[in-house]
Amino acid sequence: MDKITFLVVRHGQTLWNQEGRMMGVSDIPLNKEGLRQAKIVAMYLKAYPIDRIITSPLVRARETAQVIQTHHPHIELKEIPDLHERSFGILEGLKYEEANARFPQIILGSMWQYPNFRPPHGESLADVTKRAQKVIKRFVADYSGQTIVVVSHGSFIRNFIAVLLNLPLEEINKYGFANASVSVVRYSPRTGGEAHVLNKSAE
Repeated sequence: MDKITFLVVRHGQTLWNQEGRMMGVSDIPLNKEGLRQAKIVAMYLKAYPIDRIITSPLVRARETAQVIQTHHPHIELKEIPDLHERSFGILEGLKYEEANARFPQIILGSMWQYPNFRPPHGESLADVTKRAQKVIKRFVADYSGQTIVVVSHGSFIRNFIAVLLNLPLEEINKYGFANASVSVVRYSPRTGGEAHVLNKSAE
């Protein structure tokens, strides 16, 4: 089975990113800066021989993917629901300091140490990892040997790449994934993943 090349893109900036709010599955569009970032990452990926563009259905990811698609108009844009961001439940819309005040026993900046912590009505990191494993299994079955753009979200991307590289979450948490960043990972179910680029700015 041939290796898949994943070009993993985090969506561009939103108003809630700018304000430091927990977004999760709240459907917040790109702001002006996010659209600018999407255009820059689209230009960066223009020369890649891309076979697929696959996105989370959330609007901020879909808008980013649509801009990337403008340079690859022959490629159909596909949405996969399991690429959505981690659901933060009742914490969504709160700033991090507000969320930490509500749950002082869990410092959210260190929550990778607590993979089973599930905010009320939200998901744990273990839940997100299961989704990432499910998506990768599907990609392996359907897209062997292809180069795929995957547009998703910060928390999901950490879990996704941790699974590809067979790393514990606390190890991948050393890497931030900025808005409109690109990470390149080649993956085979036989030999595992090879990280070529992590969190590269297209600017």
